[in-house]
Amino acid sequence: MIGNKEIDFMARRGEDVVYIQVAYLIPDTATRAREFDNLLEINDAYPKIVVSADPLAHGSHKGIKRIHIYDFIREFR
Repeated sequence: MIGNKEIDFMARRGEDVVYIQVAYLIPDTATRAREFDNLLEINDAYPKIVVSADPLAHGSHKGIKRIHIYDFIREFR
């Protein structure tokens, strides 16, 4: 929890931090808002990532990286 907002994962390695939201699919604007808006309220410069199984889960939304689950596993193992 960050304030009263839920963040799925916060990972730390030394001084590095990354915030991670996980969703099976993000099919509509309501789901997108639920997954991204909590991360947008975090006022620091650490990376923020939304991971999903959407076929087009690449790119970013308002500075938050969006990545497919398979690519996330390859990149962060």
